[in-house]
Amino acid sequence: MNELPPTPLRVAGVPEHFNLPWRQRAWLRATQPWRYAPIDYREAAEGTGAMTRALANNEVDVAVLLTEGAALDIARGGPYRVIKVYVNTPLEWGIHVAANGPLLDVAAIRGHRYAISRRGSGSHVMAAVHAASQDWPTTELNFVQVDTLEGARRALPGGDADVFFWEKTMTHPYVEAGEFRRVGNFHSPWPSFVVCATNRCIAERREELVQLMKEINTLCAQLQNNTDAATLISNAYGISVQAADTWLDQTSWNTDLSLPLPTFQVVVDELSSIWPELAECRAESLCHPL
Repeated sequence: MNELPPTPLRVAGVPEHFNLPWRQRAWLRATQPWRYAPIDYREAAEGTGAMTRALANNEVDVAVLLTEGAALDIARGGPYRVIKVYVNTPLEWGIHVAANGPLLDVAAIRGHRYAISRRGSGSHVMAAVHAASQDWPTTELNFVQVDTLEGARRALPGGDADVFFWEKTMTHPYVEAGEFRRVGNFHSPWPSFVVCATNRCIAERREELVQLMKEINTLCAQLQNNTDAATLISNAYGISVQAADTWLDQTSWNTDLSLPLPTFQVVVDELSSIWPELAECRAESLCHPL
């Protein structure tokens, strides 16, 4: 009797430059099936909020999530855990408004409507974290769901929303083209991305997860040391080589399987100042070491 082929691990990530190693891993399976186990890698333009729901609904097994979005959802009962820090460096968020609008600086955005991809996504959570850092009342924030970056490109010029937080390298072409005005930047005070897996996947497919994470670590290290990385990213994601090169200089992928609990506790403590129901959450409850 022929042995059934393994069921691919279903992996989700945003269609952004951070995730080029995942695209490369999917390509390696397609070109070297005798060497690499199958994965079903899919991209979610709607961001972390959409992927947390996909994990909860058993639509994916693994997802590359923004750290703050993962922490918030797991603390609220999300049936998955952080298994790996993916990108060590903080995310640099651009704070965007309509280029032809009246908002000219960060102080002016207070009280205006925030475009977000989904509740629980980084565009939502980091807008709240930023407001808290400015001592603005977070209970008064007004959010408008626009689903994707493309949705924000329609909403801000169309007057349906006023402010949009998004990773600044991906929005750079639209700032240059005069669609958005970037009135400021905001760094997340923790590693930007983590890899999460459902509790069921961790229990039933741990060895496959460990092997896949080791392969991703290798691909991240190779990309980080590749002198042509900026060109690869430019071709894959439609950003300029110069912008990609600048971003690479500021970015460090994580290439081990350690889980720094003190760092995750900082995330929980920061979020609990905005969402008090998280006050009893501990970092250990977010993570599952492989």
